[in-house]
Amino acid sequence: MSHLFKRLLHAVPSVIALAGVTSRAVRAQSGVVMARDSALNNLEHSANYRTAAVGALPEIVRRGSGPIDLVIIPGLGFGARDFDAFMQANESRYRMICVTLPGFAGTPAPPMPAAGTSYGDATWTRAAEGAIAAVIARERLRRPVILGHLIVGTQVALRLALDHPEMIGVSSL
Repeated sequence: MSHLFKRLLHAVPSVIALAGVTSRAVRAQSGVVMARDSALNNLEHSANYRTAAVGALPEIVRRGSGPIDLVIIPGLGFGARDFDAFMQANESRYRMICVTLPGFAGTPAPPMPAAGTSYGDATWTRAAEGAIAAVIARERLRRPVILGHLIVGTQVALRLALDHPEMIGVSSL
């Protein structure tokens, strides 16, 4: 068994234990209070809930004029505005694009995958990956550094690096 795999196995109980802590209110970096609602079925949207379109990026922030292209993918619950201070401090070093993934930072979530869809299909991750790859192409970024933040951001960054190696310079998780 590899050293990395052993470290991951040891980390899993910590992640599971942390999930139990979410029953109390938690203040995110953005100042938004999040609380767990045990009556909520996270696999269904309410009848009147308006979802984001599949593959939509609710917010794209562009900043900087530096020589290195950088794409920032905020993770679990965070949005592009949570990186304002970082982007302001690095405007001369990087040409940055920071995205907000659907369902994060108060934006509408993507629609639920069709019934019977395997979790392994990574429907939302693949949709985000495609949307960010399209932004990279549309903005004509030159093999950008991909900065994946906290869980989902890192998953999307890794998928971009694996599925689009010709497009990505460096992926930092």
